[in-house]
Amino acid sequence: MKSIIQEKVMKIVSKITGGRVKTINFDGDLRNELSIDSVQLVELFALLEKEFQEIMTMHEDRTIFGSIWALSRQRLENYKDFYSPKPEVLLLDKSIDIHTWEDFQNAKNTHNR
Repeated sequence: MKSIIQEKVMKIVSKITGGRVKTINFDGDLRNELSIDSVQLVELFALLEKEFQEIMTMHEDRTIFGSIWALSRQRLENYKDFYSPKPEVLLLDKSIDIHTWEDFQNAKNTHNR
């Protein structure tokens, strides 16, 4: 992540945590560093969406996963190549999609390990 983007993200994290978090490892899992509740998590993503033009998810190997979390109207209307996205921020997505009872059971088993 570029340093200007890191500074913006850090400013948002500091605001959400009341200044409690002074530094974060941008290459790590933020869940382990932030200790925020679900309301603060929603606030974090709302502020990220206001600050950045495009936020997408990535796999653990840093390849783009493709789920769009934020995309400004200006970015959408002026996109050059939809097959080659260049988001400002990538978020590691370890979530499990649940569509069936079996998916739910698998997610529950994964979470309880």
